[in-house]
Amino acid sequence: MDEQRRTKNKEKNSSVNWWKWAFLGLILVLILFFVQLMGSFQSVLINKPNDTEVAYTDQEMVFTTSTNREDTEQFINTFLTTALDEEDNHFYVELKDQLLVHGQLEVFQLNVPFTLAFDPYVLENGNVQLRADSVELGTFSLPVGATMSLFANQLKVPDFIAIDSEKEMIVINLNELETEQNIGIQMVRIDLPEDEIQMNLYLHEEMIIDNFKNINLNSSKESN
Repeated sequence: MDEQRRTKNKEKNSSVNWWKWAFLGLILVLILFFVQLMGSFQSVLINKPNDTEVAYTDQEMVFTTSTNREDTEQFINTFLTTALDEEDNHFYVELKDQLLVHGQLEVFQLNVPFTLAFDPYVLENGNVQLRADSVELGTFSLPVGATMSLFANQLKVPDFIAIDSEKEMIVINLNELETEQNIGIQMVRIDLPEDEIQMNLYLHEEMIIDNFKNINLNSSKESN
């Protein structure tokens, strides 16, 4: 009897562990993508792509830029490859009609493929809502709500990411995300079936002034 109880507990703990790693992987993908995106868009000031529009207000510059699934997918996966150690990079993102996170997990000493499928939606305030559609481990489909409830109770995620297990969704509150570059981001449109992704990038007055100061400083050094 004791041996059976220990075996069941071991199986339960193993199940919790691989789900924890799967969800941690998904959260890491989201965080890395948005943080790296905001840092890298400083280059827009110098090399502005043709599909970017610029508007001005009293205290900020607003860049409206468009991209597609292929470029976004390549950006995410390339960044993950360079940012993560090989032993930690057990997953990759695929953008089809849904946002798919694929990977392999070790379950009972076997590598089993998993897929997490989400439908992304843009909220009125520019934040992103990911509605969970399905969770698959190998050939098995698992209940989404119960799985997300387990994650929400056991994992500590950044304050700007909210997990709602009852509604089976994740909300990325971009308006609560603070960056050293003082860049704000607001999603305008995410339509994966139509291959359209559009966002607004806000460069606040402080960052614009700092960039001009750096340009003037570099020019002075070169002239000397």
